[in-house]
Amino acid sequence: MITLRQIVEDVHGVSEHELRQWVEAEWIAPVAAEEDYLFSEMEVARIRLIRDMRRDMNVEEETLPIILSLLDQVYDLRHRLRCVTAAVHEQPQDVQDDIRRTVRALMGEGEL
Repeated sequence: MITLRQIVEDVHGVSEHELRQWVEAEWIAPVAAEEDYLFSEMEVARIRLIRDMRRDMNVEEETLPIILSLLDQVYDLRHRLRCVTAAVHEQPQDVQDDIRRTVRALMGEGEL
């Protein structure tokens, strides 16, 4: 876990004040520690993304929660799809083949 002060030192262009505002706005979700916040590597990546969107892409503050929500949904869907894929791969080959045929038919596609 990484402290708020470490992030300010390591992530160029992000102030402690901004980070605290982003926590209040629930754009990032650190773990509250005794005297500081602690951030996972995933949260640090999110901080960098927010910084880039705010500074490099000029994304407005009102728009950012919408973008973050959509990204969260995409990440969640990707995670769920990986879980379904892993579950399919654990099935016998004939069941896997049936699932592939069904998916192709539902998607209106040829071979997967």
